[in-house]
Amino acid sequence: MTDWIGHLRDAEGAAALVTVIAARGSVPREVGVKMVVGPERIHGTIGGGSLEYEATRRARSLLVRPQARIEKLHLGPDLGQCCGGHMTVLIETTSASWWPALDAIAAPAVLVTAVPGDGSVSRKMLVTAAGAAGSLGDDRLDRNAAASARAMLDEGVGAPCLTRLEDDTSLFHEPLLDDRFDLVLFGAGHVGRAVVEVMAGLPCRITWIDSRAHEIPARVPANVAVRISPAPEAEVAGLPDDACWLVMTHSHDLDFELCARVLERGGFRYLGLIGSRTKRARFHKRFLERGIAPEALPRLTCPIGIAGIAGKHPREIAIAVAAEILQAESGARERGALIAETGRAKLPAVRAPS
Repeated sequence: MTDWIGHLRDAEGAAALVTVIAARGSVPREVGVKMVVGPERIHGTIGGGSLEYEATRRARSLLVRPQARIEKLHLGPDLGQCCGGHMTVLIETTSASWWPALDAIAAPAVLVTAVPGDGSVSRKMLVTAAGAAGSLGDDRLDRNAAASARAMLDEGVGAPCLTRLEDDTSLFHEPLLDDRFDLVLFGAGHVGRAVVEVMAGLPCRITWIDSRAHEIPARVPANVAVRISPAPEAEVAGLPDDACWLVMTHSHDLDFELCARVLERGGFRYLGLIGSRTKRARFHKRFLERGIAPEALPRLTCPIGIAGIAGKHPREIAIAVAAEILQAESGARERGALIAETGRAKLPAVRAPS
């Protein structure tokens, strides 16, 4: 979410921050994505191709002094890209005035950036439910912008917002939400290890559970938390709501008990069980005998993995099931965005200081 801050620090001032602040039509990346541009290297991406080349060129041309520019890029007529949409990017060279806000960053929060119309240095303020850090350079503007930011937090609004004030200053309200999803993985066999490798670096938190410590690699990706438990089924009750669950242990009886407990607790986005249609049918019969509601059973996915990948190599299975989990997560995210949009309150107006 905020790895760009580390790259800015490493650059020690010789870098520009490029942020997509508006987009229309077919574009390669969404509003809010960032790229750090140094004299020789870039970190992150706003979409690649001619778009990124041009944004990088413009960013490097501003490295001579602290300043901020809003640039409009027309992907079709200007850059020759066939997607043909429009992107507006904010290009800012680093400023010491940013750091009080950036030092306080934690989710959930709203990062507010003020971009003067004269191209001078931008200012940033971080707003949380508890307070604010940094300043936009004017007390009244700070109060008004903070009120709008807190309204976004109260309403759970996740969409960035660009506002033009009367004095030609632009304000960019950027929600910083923890957009990672939870994946609970039971089993550290060949396929379980391949799933962890495939999901490493994706926006998810993986809780990896097994009773066999010797099956877990000595080093795991940064997004993985390992639990060695003599009774993995006892872990189900204390794990996050709204998670994706993947069951692939060394024991069919343990697989059954884990799936049964997840179905009984409910509140999950995805429940996948490694195995065949025969295994699923046998488990269904046992679930009904256990008293699990018949309407809950279709929520169990078995066999796992998107259609069309027939390979049985552990990494092939891992790629197929990772794609299926991402599909489930994307569907949940789209439903959540629709709920947030239909329930959105009107935000307080932000006015320029008089």
